[in-house]
Amino acid sequence: MFIQFAIDLYQKNLLFKNELFIAKKEKVKEQREIIPIDLKKIIVPILNIIGSKDDLVSPKSSLPTSDSVAIKDKKTIDFIGTYWIMYKL
Repeated sequence: MFIQFAIDLYQKNLLFKNELFIAKKEKVKEQREIIPIDLKKIIVPILNIIGSKDDLVSPKSSLPTSDSVAIKDKKTIDFIGTYWIMYKL
């Protein structure tokens, strides 16, 4: 499952192409509705925390996330360091 997640998000970039789908939770598996994820429909506040020296996720690949959502209540914080430094905070 993780391998498919990595391929879909990192290699195919399906989330930003609006081609990533989730299944709506239903009691019976066969009745699940498949729904596309549309970033422009996100209505919750977004906080995008970036590590400027992160070697796991490139900072420049994290920046488009804030630009891709329609909500105006969004903020990007750039820490000087890596994800590990942010984790320790």
